[in-house]
Amino acid sequence: MLALASDAQPDRKIALLSISFDPRDDREALQLYGERYGATAPGWRIAATADERGLAALLRTFGVVVIPDGMGGFVHDGTVYLVDWRGHLARILDPDAQQLAAAALP
Repeated sequence: MLALASDAQPDRKIALLSISFDPRDDREALQLYGERYGATAPGWRIAATADERGLAALLRTFGVVVIPDGMGGFVHDGTVYLVDWRGHLARILDPDAQQLAAAALP
């Protein structure tokens, strides 16, 4: 997705931010995930909220519904949330529409 976005908007600074909503993900787990998938700053950052209150606010603000997968984890649907430079939610895009997501960038 990040590569598509960068190709679609070569003159823009575009970054991917993956945010974990799993309270078990500590700094070490996030770092291992980032290393496994090649997440490197500034193009791709991995983060989590500091506490449950912050997580609840984040989920509410972006309209994220967390669905347990029945095996101790969560369903990951790949939805793309476009956030503008001010930190405001600009659009929510279907995970199957990567070309549309890249073209929708401001």
